[in-house]
Amino acid sequence: YTPRRTWRLIQRRGRRAGWISEGTSVRTAVDWLTQAGDDGVSTELGARLVAFRDHLEAQWYGPREAQPPAMPAQDARLLWRQIRRFLAAMH
Repeated sequence: YTPRRTWRLIQRRGRRAGWISEGTSVRTAVDWLTQAGDDGVSTELGARLVAFRDHLEAQWYGPREAQPPAMPAQDARLLWRQIRRFLAAMH
């Protein structure tokens, strides 16, 4: 698992469920996830999602010399599991 792979998994699941489209940005998807459902995501998952979003945006759009350190694979995998559980609980 990498942040990019986790993002692709989020995109695929989100498109199938109809809550994001092909061109949805990571920022928009994270905003939706943090506000979705009756109570939204937990504080822990919300913080992980924001850190994930910030990491990807810095990696994609930040200056090359200021690239963030790699996100550990176990963090990306844990994030994906938490998102999957959250989305499953919504349906």
